[in-house]
Amino acid sequence: MARQCSNCKRGFMTSVSRSHSHIATKRRQNVNLQMRRVDGEKVLVCAACIKATKKVKKTAVKATK
Repeated sequence: MARQCSNCKRGFMTSVSRSHSHIATKRRQNVNLQMRRVDGEKVLVCAACIKATKKVKKTAVKATK
């Protein structure tokens, strides 16, 4: 299974680590993935998508009141 969000398809990014002598070493920044249950199925979802869905649910509840 790829290390990417099943909702927005976000994957890893590349960046550079800098040593004291300023030598650049390439490194990988992974997405903050969490295991969540969506429609009875376990999927990997990034923290940004979890936060966004919580916001959508909150505004939907406020709109109905």
